[in-house]
Amino acid sequence: MTKQTLRTLLLSGLALTGASVATSAIAEAPLDQQFTLTESTNGFGGRYTVSNNSASWYIYGFQVTNPSASFAQAYTTQDNWYAYNCGSGCGNGDGDPYFSYFNGGGPFDFSHDLAPGVTSDLFTFNAALDSHYTLFLVNQDFIITTVSGDAGVPEPAVWSMMILGFGLAGAALRRRRTIAAA
Repeated sequence: MTKQTLRTLLLSGLALTGASVATSAIAEAPLDQQFTLTESTNGFGGRYTVSNNSASWYIYGFQVTNPSASFAQAYTTQDNWYAYNCGSGCGNGDGDPYFSYFNGGGPFDFSHDLAPGVTSDLFTFNAALDSHYTLFLVNQDFIITTVSGDAGVPEPAVWSMMILGFGLAGAALRRRRTIAAA
């Protein structure tokens, strides 16, 4: 007997007895799994890529704490967004430098928020990759909340250098064995 058949029989039996059953919709993923913030670098600075994979939440700002930065410099070209820089000793509690990026229209300016399904990489900074972020979210019901996490670092250059290093180490070992055998 399949789960669907069992569910149908159960609901039919409850209907015959006069009991009511509330069926639930498919649950969304937990809120912290619906957003990503990754950081990457080109050697001169870095870039944050923010992805909103939710169905109903808008990102109206985010703050990134980066303990590796002695002086924070943030910049954005995202339409109607502004960057705020705070170097060492700022008042965020732990004294670490941080960057803030916010929609200039505030949390209820949905036209400039990062809407559901939107990804943007227009947020830059000048520090090492070592960030902890807090996203500021709002939905159409004007409920405001936050999501925090550590920024992911998908660095293809690092992977290629590591693979090249393993290849060179393997080639050196192979050459050493060839020389020893001769």
